[in-house]
Formats: sequence, C-alpha cells, structure tokens
Amino acid sequence: MQALNSTGAPIESLGRQLQVTAKAVGERFNQELDAVGLSRPLYLALDQLVREDALRQCDLAARLHVESPTLTHQLDHLAERGLVVRATDAADRRAIRVRITDRGREAQAAGHAVARRLDAELGRSLEAGEPAVLRRLLARIEAAARRPQARTAGRRAS
Repeated sequence: MQALNSTGAPIESLGRQLQVTAKAVGERFNQELDAVGLSRPLYLALDQLVREDALRQCDLAARLHVESPTLTHQLDHLAERGLVVRATDAADRRAIRVRITDRGREAQAAGHAVARRLDAELGRSLEAGEPAVLRRLLARIEAAARRPQARTAGRRAS
C-alpha cells in the first residue's frame, strides 16, 4: 500500500516527503516568528549565538550550514536592529567575531518561545512516544544523507 500525503496524492519518495514536510514546517515557523519580528534564519543565528557567543563569522556560518555571504546579509539585518555586534578578532585581525546583545537575547527568547509552542502543537499530532522515535529516525536519516557526500568527495580525490 502506497503512502499518501496530506492532499491524498501518492508520496513519491522518502526524500521528497522529507522535503515537503520540512518546507511546510519551515513556512509555518516563519509565519509564527514574523509575529515577534524575526525570520527563521535570523532566529537561528541568534539561537546559535546564545549557545556560543562571540563566534567568528566563518564559524557561525558553518554551524548554521549557510554560505558566508548569506550570513553577512543576515548579520547586517541583526546589527541594524541592535541584536548583534561585529568586531575584529583581537587574535586575528582578518577575522570578525559576532556577539549577541541584550536586545538580541530578548529577541532570541521570544523566538524560542515561538519554537516551543510550535513544537508542542506539532507534537500533539503524534501519539505518545512518537516524537522521540521521530527524532531518532531523523538523526539516522541525516547521518545517512551526509555519508554519500564524504564517499563521493573521496572518490573524486583518487
């Protein structure tokens, strides 16, 4: 029996279903974050800086899995609003360190509350125990998806 998506159409593949689901959740998260003056990329940058403040900009980009020019654009928005400050790294004048401000911590906290509410709402669509199982399965899928990249890169180098 073939699985169906929310519109009743057949699911083409696991990868496709994951993409469609991630897009739907991401769009919903963006809508909810908009109410507190954030977008998903801006919230994720602030959230990472709460976890690890004063990161080099290149390290922050790596943690967020975005390209440096994309992050620069996001940091410009955050800096204009007084949510982050950027300064030259004292140990390496070529590097830029990004620090979250008190206003940035307040914005992150508001975004985090949105994330918790949405997580709880989505979790209610699952049965007891399923959220933990889903997290484990998604972690395994992510690990598997990353493995072929390493093998492909290794084959090209030979």
